[in-house]
Amino acid sequence: MENNLDILILAGGDIRNKFSYVKNNCSCPALIPINTKPIVSYILEFYANHSDQWERIFLVVNKKEIQSVSKEISVFLNDERVLLVGVGDTIGVIDTLDKALKDIKPSGEVIINLVTTVPTSFPDAQEVQLSELENRNDEWSVIQTTDHAFRVYPKVSEKSVVGNAFTGLFRANSTVLLDVLKTTESQDLVELIQPLATREKILFCPVEWIDCGHEINYVEAKKKLINSRAFNQISVSDTGVLTKSSENADKLRKEVDYVEKLPKPLSLYFPRILDSYSQGDRHFVEMEFHPYPNLAEITLYWEVNEKIWDKIFTRFQSILTEFAQTEGQISQKSYMEMYLDKTLDRLNDFHGQRTDEKLNQETIEINGKSYLNVDFFKDQLQNHFGERYGSERFHIMHGDFCFNNLLYDIPSDSLKLIDARGSFGNGFSIYGDRNYDIAKLVHSSVFGYDYLVNDLFELTETETGFQLELNWRENRELLTQKTETLIDTLKVDKKHVYLITALLFLSMTPLHSDSSRRQIAMFLTGIQLLNDTLSE
Repeated sequence: MENNLDILILAGGDIRNKFSYVKNNCSCPALIPINTKPIVSYILEFYANHSDQWERIFLVVNKKEIQSVSKEISVFLNDERVLLVGVGDTIGVIDTLDKALKDIKPSGEVIINLVTTVPTSFPDAQEVQLSELENRNDEWSVIQTTDHAFRVYPKVSEKSVVGNAFTGLFRANSTVLLDVLKTTESQDLVELIQPLATREKILFCPVEWIDCGHEINYVEAKKKLINSRAFNQISVSDTGVLTKSSENADKLRKEVDYVEKLPKPLSLYFPRILDSYSQGDRHFVEMEFHPYPNLAEITLYWEVNEKIWDKIFTRFQSILTEFAQTEGQISQKSYMEMYLDKTLDRLNDFHGQRTDEKLNQETIEINGKSYLNVDFFKDQLQNHFGERYGSERFHIMHGDFCFNNLLYDIPSDSLKLIDARGSFGNGFSIYGDRNYDIAKLVHSSVFGYDYLVNDLFELTETETGFQLELNWRENRELLTQKTETLIDTLKVDKKHVYLITALLFLSMTPLHSDSSRRQIAMFLTGIQLLNDTLSE
C-alpha cells in the first residue's frame, strides 16, 4: 500500500438544475441515478478494485445529506476506510474542498475526484486527468498542453478555444494543495492547476472521460456504464446499436428467436433485432438501443407523480392482456420443473455455497418473528402446483417481466421490453404461465427485488436470527396499491402469484454468490413471503 494516500470525492453541491429531464429525487449529486445505481457507487467500486493503493476515502457531502446518503451507500461504509464527511453550505467546489481538507487533515498525497466523474484510470503521483477527446470550452473547462507548457481556459472564459476537457480528477501533495487554496479566489477547480504547477511537477494524462455532470454527456455516460450480467457483455455504438455478446450462445439465440416468433403487433414492444452471429466461442446480437431509463431506476431515484404511474400500470395491463390473446401448450413436466424442481435445485446450490447454520434450521427468526424453513412446505408446494397445472391456460410470456427489463419514456408514454427468457422449463418457447410474468412484476413493485440487487438494505445477524430492513422509497405504498389493483383487474389469483414470487426470491439465491449479504437477504425475503402465503 502507498502510505498516506487519501481520496476525496467532492459532492457538496446541488446540480439537479443542470438536468432538465432527469427527475432525481435527492439534491445530493452523489446520488445522480445511472442505470439503477447512484453515480458514487461506480466511483467507490472503481477505487475498491485498487484498494491496495490508498489509505482512506472521504465522500464529502453537505451535512444536511449525511443521513440520506449513508442509507444509499451503506454497503460501502461497511469498509471502515470509507468515510462520510459533512460540510456546511459552501459557495462552490473549492470552498467545499478547502473545508473538507481542514477537517480531514491529510498528511500525504490526496486524490481529488469530482463526484460527477467516474474514474477509468487510477492516477499516478502529480497526475491531472484530461479527456482524451478535444472539445471547446463552451460546456467545460479545457487545458491546452504542449511538450513544455500548458494553458488553462475555464468554462467562463470569453475566448472560445479547443483543448482537452479537465475531468475534475487529479492527484497532489496535500500540504501543497492547502497552500494553493489559501491564495485561490475562484470556485472553478481547474484554477488550482496553474498554481499547483508552480509548486510541483504536473503530469497531464489523457483518459476516457465518463462525465455525469453535464446534460450533454449524461446519456453517453449511461451507455458506458450499462450493467452487464456475468454471462454477457454489452456495448452501445454512436449510431445507437446495442451489441450483446456471450459465451452462452443458447441463451442469446433464444432471445432472438423469441422476438422473431412473436406476432408482429407484439414484436413492436421489443427493440428490433438487427443481426445475430457467432465468432469463435462467442455469440453476438445487435439490436436497437433505447436510452430510456428502466423502471427500477425510476422507482429508486426519480420523482414521479401518481398520474405517471397510472400510465405505466395501464401499459402493463395492456401488454399482459395482449399476451393473453394467443394460447400455447406447456407440458406438466416443464411446468413442475419451472416452479418446483428449479427452486429446489437452486436452493441446494445455495446451501452448498454457504455454511450458515441458522439458514438450515427448521425455523428462522427474521426481525424478531419465527418462520418455518422451506422443507416444511415441500409437500404443500408439490400438491399446490400439481393441482394448478390442470386448470391453467398458457399464453405468450416474456419470462422476466421485472422492472429492470422494462424501459419507459415518460414524454412519449413508450414502454419497451428487453431480455425475454425465450423458454419455460427446458427448451425454447414463447409460451408460458402469465402468473410467472405477474410474479416477476410483483417481486419488483411490491417486495423490493431492485432494492436488494442494488444493496439498498441493512442486514444484521443477531444471536437468534437476522434483522433485515430495506431502504424503502416513499412510492412503495403507491406501487403496492397499483399492483394489487392490476392483479384484480387481470382476474388472477393473488395468493398463487405471491407464492410464485416467494419461489423467485428463493431460486435467485445461488445466482448472487458474489455478495453474501445479498444472498441472505433474498433468502429471508423468500422465506417470509412463503410463510405469509402458505400459512394463511
